[in-house]
Amino acid sequence: MSDDNSKETSFRFAGHSMPSLNSVKSILDGLIWRYREESLPFWKAAPLRGFRVGFATVRDLMEGQLTLRAMSLVYTTLLSLVPLVAISFSVLQGFGLQTEVEPLLLRIMEPPGEQRFEITRQHHKYVKQ
Repeated sequence: MSDDNSKETSFRFAGHSMPSLNSVKSILDGLIWRYREESLPFWKAAPLRGFRVGFATVRDLMEGQLTLRAMSLVYTTLLSLVPLVAISFSVLQGFGLQTEVEPLLLRIMEPPGEQRFEITRQHHKYVKQ
């Protein structure tokens, strides 16, 4: 029983055999990852780095990994911002600057609409604990 994923098929165009997409990908992969950037002069390393970024972007986009990576970055960023904001407001409250910061927080929270007052109240309750 043969595995269809392991077969590489060539395409014929104008009587000539064209390499498959997998073979082109493996050739490019071997060429751009063969050299260490540290061992190259800047004028060779900079274009190589740019080509690597472009190649990895296209590869991840074609394999569906680009959106997954973007979602994980958003999720990680949001999870790291919540504790940062809570600690910042705790420190500001310690210095007695809570009354100056509260209008800023309300302005930032304008997009949620009327829920911003409830969110701000919950936030202050959490910071006071």
